[in-house]
Amino acid sequence: MSDPGDRPRPRVLIVDDRREDRDPPLRHRRDDIPALLSHFLERARKCHSESAVAGFSNHAIEQLLDHRWPGNVRELEHLVERMVLLGRAAEIEADELPRTTSRCASASFTLHGDIVTSRDMQSRYATWVLETLGGRRMLTAEKLAVDIKTLARLLKTEPDQDPNES
Repeated sequence: MSDPGDRPRPRVLIVDDRREDRDPPLRHRRDDIPALLSHFLERARKCHSESAVAGFSNHAIEQLLDHRWPGNVRELEHLVERMVLLGRAAEIEADELPRTTSRCASASFTLHGDIVTSRDMQSRYATWVLETLGGRRMLTAEKLAVDIKTLARLLKTEPDQDPNES
């Protein structure tokens, strides 16, 4: 039987909610990101020495600088470890990063103009998708995950068969 003193003691973390001098979120400390990347990369490479990853391309770093980092520093740390584990080349390129870090994913969606009803917004969106897909109604309905009658209702037209599709 082992002595109870031999067991590791659980770590106790004391959190002081009254602390006023908290670090600002990572999205407000973009200048820290390259240094944090280097630090986390070095640490991940020590744990996973078989990895070929040695760094991030400039384009990848730019993309990471543009990300909003809702998960703060922990999200960055996990991303670096993931890239070290999954990366096959010496340098991680921007297209290898998770889609959530892309400019499209992190760009905010802005609306402008008059306030319209959600039905009108759906109608406008359906019209835009139809135009984008070259007027192909069946494909538009498929992309919008609605049936052809619902698409017709959104477009305020009759549900006829698309002449471009059979």
